Amino acid sequence: MAKRWATMVGVVVVVGTVFGCGENDSGGTTTNDVAMVDTANTDSAADGQGNDMGADVGTDVGTTVDVADAGGDVPVADTSDMGADIGADGASPVDGGDTELADVAWMCPENQPQNGDPCSGDCGYEPNRCCNKTDDKIRCECVAGTFFCYVHYDCAAIAVCPVCGDGQCTAGETCADCEQDCGFCSCGDGVCEAPEDCNLCQSDCGCGDNGLCMADGQCCTPDCDGIECGNDGCGGSCGSCGANHICNEGGQCELSIGECGDTSGLEAGPWPMRGLCPTRIGRTSVVGSQAGKKKWEYTTGGPVYSSPVVAKDGTIIIGSDDQFVHAVTASGQKKWTVFTGAKVRSSAAIGADGTIYIGSTNGTVYAIDPEDGSQKWTFPADQPVVTSPVVGPDGTVYFGYVSTDDIDKGDSPGPLRALGKDGKVKFTSYFPGGDSVGLYGGCALGENFIYTLPTSGNLVTWTLGGASGFSYDAKNSLNQNQDNQFEPQTSVVLDNGSVVFGAGSVGIRKITTNATQEFFFPDDSDQFSSIAVLSDGSLVYGNKKGEVRVIDKFGFGQYLYKTGGPVVWSAPAVGGDDTIYIGSEDKSIYALSPKLVVKWSQPIGGKVYSSAAIGADGTIYVGSTDGKLYAFGD
Repeated sequence: MAKRWATMVGVVVVVGTVFGCGENDSGGTTTNDVAMVDTANTDSAADGQGNDMGADVGTDVGTTVDVADAGGDVPVADTSDMGADIGADGASPVDGGDTELADVAWMCPENQPQNGDPCSGDCGYEPNRCCNKTDDKIRCECVAGTFFCYVHYDCAAIAVCPVCGDGQCTAGETCADCEQDCGFCSCGDGVCEAPEDCNLCQSDCGCGDNGLCMADGQCCTPDCDGIECGNDGCGGSCGSCGANHICNEGGQCELSIGECGDTSGLEAGPWPMRGLCPTRIGRTSVVGSQAGKKKWEYTTGGPVYSSPVVAKDGTIIIGSDDQFVHAVTASGQKKWTVFTGAKVRSSAAIGADGTIYIGSTNGTVYAIDPEDGSQKWTFPADQPVVTSPVVGPDGTVYFGYVSTDDIDKGDSPGPLRALGKDGKVKFTSYFPGGDSVGLYGGCALGENFIYTLPTSGNLVTWTLGGASGFSYDAKNSLNQNQDNQFEPQTSVVLDNGSVVFGAGSVGIRKITTNATQEFFFPDDSDQFSSIAVLSDGSLVYGNKKGEVRVIDKFGFGQYLYKTGGPVVWSAPAVGGDDTIYIGSEDKSIYALSPKLVVKWSQPIGGKVYSSAAIGADGTIYVGSTDGKLYAFGD
């Protein structure tokens, strides 16, 4: 309504009676009646016609007002059937017949606002209240940018204009502002009424079992349905992500290392699988131990070749040749064990729901409940499983298997298998190259392909549905003698769209995902460990000569450190500051700078074939052939 009057250039004012609203409704004229504008007969500019509004309005509002250019008195507006806006807020159109008048504008005498408010002072109005000097049944509001008061003639407005002391607690009155009519505000009367709120009166204004009372006295119910982290809608949290993870926009935790790819199939733990994540990048954002003090050791019943993984709650999972899978608390205490009946050299992977997947040399893959070690399901692979599984975004578990000399199963082809979360086979794909070809190292998972390095020495890929992808013949491309030993113990690593791997007697190779070579770094060691990637793209690995080597992302050798024994099975684990943690068959574990300067080393009672894992607090976990799991920290 204010906009209608903001453009007015003049006002035609008459003396009239407030029909149906004032006490004098007989049609007579008094000096106290309110002046009205004939809104039906106004022009937008003064053109000398009688229906134009003059520029100057007289100050005499007693009976009639002379309009300078109107040529005389202006007749009263016809109000017989105006259909004006007459609601309590001037917004509801009502055809009131002869009982209502249109809203009109009142112009302050002297055409000046009083104290900055044109509806106060001489006009006698208080903005937005049902009162004036002569009639408390008229509501007034100011028109922004003008000297007009917009008067609402609305008899219905009387019902919503509370008068404290009239004995009626009407709308707009509460016990807070009118005890006379509404009574004293009493907490405990079962009615939540102002000024009561959930802070001032929990008994009347409580928020229920699940609601929270906020600082402003309003109730809020947290909503964490399907969310594991982030805001609960009430200023609280649905949970926090573990080390090495961030909370994404969907309220789910994901690994904060960009080279890890899609990690939604893994638990948001600090080290949920060997190599950390599906690309097996081997680098975390957590800074590992800088002092290397032994915190504790946990004894299994046999040599430990398996690599530890660390769950979100700090539990460490590791296999042993004692034929058990061990769950160990962060303080080094036994949580539970699972008997498999054969050596456990596989390393576990932890699914998004916490399920632990691990293989055994008895030819079985286990899905284990993380709380009590009960078996959710088992899958009979029929051949020894020594690889570490990888879990895809949809929960598919990928793993391969192979016969080994120390496990009396005979030679047979080792397929790649994909199992659903329910343990049912999704596909089985066999490696080309003969019956004895299988997989020692774990496969890496990219956006479109599964990357494997079987004992044939060729890089072999598969689609996520199990169809053959591309292959890369590492031996023939280098004209290697086909009689050379070539059974890699390494996993493939995916590094920002490149495939990195090492193979015995050849060297380290980096190719694109369409099999175009990026670089080759020669190394005549018989075998290599799996590779990890430093933050600047440099690669670090160990070899059978006992060397730990760093080569830059372009394939140029940079640094070398010589341990006292082969470094083949133990893959590097890289901390958030690029410190490298790696074990050796010289019965030691090393912490090395990116330039391979020793930060610390610790003797261990046996050879280290196990790859280290880094916990949420930087603790370094590693197994040994002396049958123990070690924890080193600060």
